[in-house]
Amino acid sequence: MKMNRILAVGATLLMGIVLAGCGNNVSKSSSNSQEVSGPLKKVGTYTKNSETGKITLLAIKNYHNKAINTKSATYYFKEAKLLKIETTKKSQRANDENNFGKRLNNTYYEYQLGYSLKNNSKKRVSSNGVELITPSGTQLSSNHGAIDELVGDKIQPSTKKTGVIQAVAKKGDIKKMNQYKFVSAELIEDSENYYGVDNQTTINLNK
Repeated sequence: MKMNRILAVGATLLMGIVLAGCGNNVSKSSSNSQEVSGPLKKVGTYTKNSETGKITLLAIKNYHNKAINTKSATYYFKEAKLLKIETTKKSQRANDENNFGKRLNNTYYEYQLGYSLKNNSKKRVSSNGVELITPSGTQLSSNHGAIDELVGDKIQPSTKKTGVIQAVAKKGDIKKMNQYKFVSAELIEDSENYYGVDNQTTINLNK
């Protein structure tokens, strides 16, 4: 099921304001570690269970609901996280392997970005999915290295939906959180006409 693992750990991106200071600061990995039972809100905290393995928050960046307009939509950005996932059996990473569309090692890293999409058009639209460009310049889409929670969702005129995009990451991305770029969704009129309402746009979140 789509997003099964992230739901199991309490939708870590969708709760709490977790970063002090300005939006350009990134809180990075700390030597202090503490197991928590709810959402990961502080660097160094982790969750651990038999279904998902151990998930540790390595870095976090708060965008304070920054708004970016495209042709027919507004995107609001919440916070980005870099997670370390440690598994001991294949079943713990099976959902991610299925959704990311790639084989994962016992220990792997994941970038997550919480965002909201508002449909500014007068048509009900369907999202073809947002994408991410990694610090190394690789563009990742759903089932090709990334998972977008809102892919395929229908959005009514003048309404907003909130979701998360996740992508396979590298440990070194802890120091490169500012280099991730967001690619907006292609929005298609949700009717028999299949008229394009909004094209993809690359957004630099740190400008």
